[in-house]
Amino acid sequence: MAAYSAGGALSFAENAVNGTTGSFTPGGTNRAIFAAIGSLNYWPSAPTITEARYGGSGGTLIDEIGTSYSWLFSNGRLSTFGEGGSPSSSTDVFGDWESDPRNSAAGGVCFSGVDQAAPFSGRVNASGTAAAVTTTVASVTVTGCTSGQLVTAAIVCIAPSVLTAFTEVTGTTLRVSSVAVGYLGIAFVTREATGASVTLEVNCNGSASGDITWGAAGVRINDAAGSAPIAALARNANQFLGAYP
Repeated sequence: MAAYSAGGALSFAENAVNGTTGSFTPGGTNRAIFAAIGSLNYWPSAPTITEARYGGSGGTLIDEIGTSYSWLFSNGRLSTFGEGGSPSSSTDVFGDWESDPRNSAAGGVCFSGVDQAAPFSGRVNASGTAAAVTTTVASVTVTGCTSGQLVTAAIVCIAPSVLTAFTEVTGTTLRVSSVAVGYLGIAFVTREATGASVTLEVNCNGSASGDITWGAAGVRINDAAGSAPIAALARNANQFLGAYP
């Protein structure tokens, strides 16, 4: 089955023209990268995210998965990208947008054992707001899964007062995250499906006085040929043993 390899994330300073995350080094074979970029504007709406690349501003373009998702009266925006064949050497994620947002965030996570032609599928979006809390759970449910399949999600969180950190929720693994000086952060999480649907969650932690608003996008990670989920392999083994006691 697909396995997490490496990743990095970064929240950019106010009014950044574009930005590049810190470097990370993918491993394994049949590699794929899942990237996400978020932007925030209070007025006017958050700008359109134009592209993502790995390997810096002159690097390889990553195909967009679906269409950009907006929430919070279009003040928040999230775009996701996925590509097979990500590099095995040190790389990063570069993000760009059509105009300077108030704040922005970008990042990516790499996996091995992934179908190279169609590494990701089944994108689903979710968003929510909690008023005057220190912590709220951001979550997104991905459907159409195979038991044992790995799923991943990118979550962008906005806290008009102060956003401090992301922390794990039991059952979902927080891979990488970062938070800007207040306002905005991005996190990437994974979870193994135990059935046809799986919910990925993360705690968004902020100040006690402000609302916390989040947007999320989750996808299935498609296994490379000959790399079936563990649950499927176990079923095949049982069928074989049953036929030949």
